[in-house]
Amino acid sequence: MAVLGGLTLLALGLCSIPAQAAKMAFRNDGPTPLIVQGTCLVKGSVVRGKPLLINPGQTATWDKMPAGTASVTVQDGRLPARTLYQGSIVVDTDDLYYAVQPDLPGPKAKLKALDVAIPK
Repeated sequence: MAVLGGLTLLALGLCSIPAQAAKMAFRNDGPTPLIVQGTCLVKGSVVRGKPLLINPGQTATWDKMPAGTASVTVQDGRLPARTLYQGSIVVDTDDLYYAVQPDLPGPKAKLKALDVAIPK
């Protein structure tokens, strides 16, 4: 009986482990549509996130980005072969919200971390 109680406590303890994923959102502050593509390592394999097509003024999210370093590429939505930004973001378990803004000299973009909650 004590073993069963110990297993129950162990199972309850495992359920309280926080998820190792964060929500990551991007807002398009530019005048043209953008494509945001992310990749990360999961158990030694490179995993590509779903490409996000974001119209001007709109926000799009990845609901579960695993903890680690994510590579993010921003492309022109009208000319997908044109890369506007490429960089890395460290992802923990906290949600991340970025504004994708035009950068000079163009055509370039930059990411600006936002300290506000991700809109629903």
